[in-house]
Amino acid sequence: MIIMMKKSICCLLLICFSVLGYSQKLTGSFPYEMVGDKMIVNVKINGIEKRFVFDTGARLCSVSREVVRELGLQDTLVQQVVDANNHQTESRMVILDNVEFSGMVMNFQGFRALVMENNIFECFGADGLIGSELLAQTILEINGAEKKITLTSAERAPKVSLRESCNFVKSGVMPIVETLWDNMSVPVLFDSGFGGFLKMRPEDYEACSSVLEVLAEGTQEGSISIGGKAENRLSRRVKISSFRICMATFTDAVVETASAPYSLLGMKLLDYGKVTIDYPRMRFYYEPYGRDVKLEAPLNDYTLKVSSKGDIVVAGVWSTETSGIQPGDEVLKINGKPAGTYDFCESITTGLKDLQQRSKNVLEIKTADGIKKVVYKYNKKKGKK
Repeated sequence: MIIMMKKSICCLLLICFSVLGYSQKLTGSFPYEMVGDKMIVNVKINGIEKRFVFDTGARLCSVSREVVRELGLQDTLVQQVVDANNHQTESRMVILDNVEFSGMVMNFQGFRALVMENNIFECFGADGLIGSELLAQTILEINGAEKKITLTSAERAPKVSLRESCNFVKSGVMPIVETLWDNMSVPVLFDSGFGGFLKMRPEDYEACSSVLEVLAEGTQEGSISIGGKAENRLSRRVKISSFRICMATFTDAVVETASAPYSLLGMKLLDYGKVTIDYPRMRFYYEPYGRDVKLEAPLNDYTLKVSSKGDIVVAGVWSTETSGIQPGDEVLKINGKPAGTYDFCESITTGLKDLQQRSKNVLEIKTADGIKKVVYKYNKKKGKK
């Protein structure tokens, strides 16, 4: 048993990783499912089966208010947290007495969890989130090709060459590692809760602007996190000629800026290799399937979303030209046919079917300057908008 102590509102919390009395190395694997861009796992929380988002980019676990009521948990603690939008907020907290993953010998006892008053993961069929603090005494392996997670007790280091590794650049449990952007060093957080490849915080853009090629600027709608919805923001789409993580190099990475505590490296990394995180030794391993991967550029100058009324509206604009289209403008027609009414949850998990029938769609958008026609592409091969 390994014990760590944290202080919150003058209370000491006992946080335990239990290996059920065994001293030998323990290991076990369980599957994950991608729902939209979220990694979903089955867990037992205090003996009750639930589905949680598996998110290495979050420090703490989170649980919905509904689960707190169901399990009779007491939210007597308060924690100041910084969410994915870099917003500081105060959250109630509970202690999860026991967390188990399917098929695992080990379990996790006495871990803190933030209480989500509004379940931001409801569309993904999840009741909470697993963060890195729960994994801090394990070795985590994520195999994207097999959609499988392996957790191992950390008596010995992984059997992966140190040539494929890079150390955490900050103390603590968060997998923040050094990357090279055209030979400029930038700390990046590996965030399995982010479905893309790389997201750049504005401070890192400013520090590396001399080696970055700006492709476009635009207005993007703020995302939703535990602290609420962020405001619309000016964002840049830039190209990094050479991006390196450990020994793997990616070329022509097209990246967008967004407010966050760190630049983020997301789940798309698993399309090109396997990730292992040795939390106790603060070491990140990446085993690429190939070297010098050329990345595909984003398809569209516009991002779309479904509004609360079920309409399709513009969420963001990426264009080097003044088109007159702004976030919030409504899509009236798709390929000449009136746009219908759509379900928001379906749109972020399986996509909009009316846009998946063709590789190129003609949208008619109502703007302040009249009706504008634009082309919106859909990548049928990869199933991505």
